[in-house]
Amino acid sequence: MKFKTLPFALAAVTALACAAGSVRAQQTSPPSSPPSDYHTNPTPEEMTQTKALNEKQSAQRGVTATGEPATAVDAHYQDVQQKYQQALHANEEQHRLYEQQMEEYERKYGHPGSYVPPAKN
Repeated sequence: MKFKTLPFALAAVTALACAAGSVRAQQTSPPSSPPSDYHTNPTPEEMTQTKALNEKQSAQRGVTATGEPATAVDAHYQDVQQKYQQALHANEEQHRLYEQQMEEYERKYGHPGSYVPPAKN
């Protein structure tokens, strides 16, 4: 290739690349209104159906439709708290009993780590 035709060839390749880029950019630009099945203005039937489904789900979860705790949630919370308090008191009582047994053992036999074997004769 001669040096005189080289700049013309580069200019032609550059022009083709720019044209292809602009065509590709036009093809990939998002449409002004994307096709969708979602309606921003629901019909009264859809609104009624949505409200019924929300109420059904909130009843299953134990909260009101606005998200506030209902009596089922409160009752469950109270039950869990009561079981926790009972387990806590049982643990404290068991610990108290253990401490009493350890004091009695130490009074009879001394501290568990202070055993000294008897001297051999």
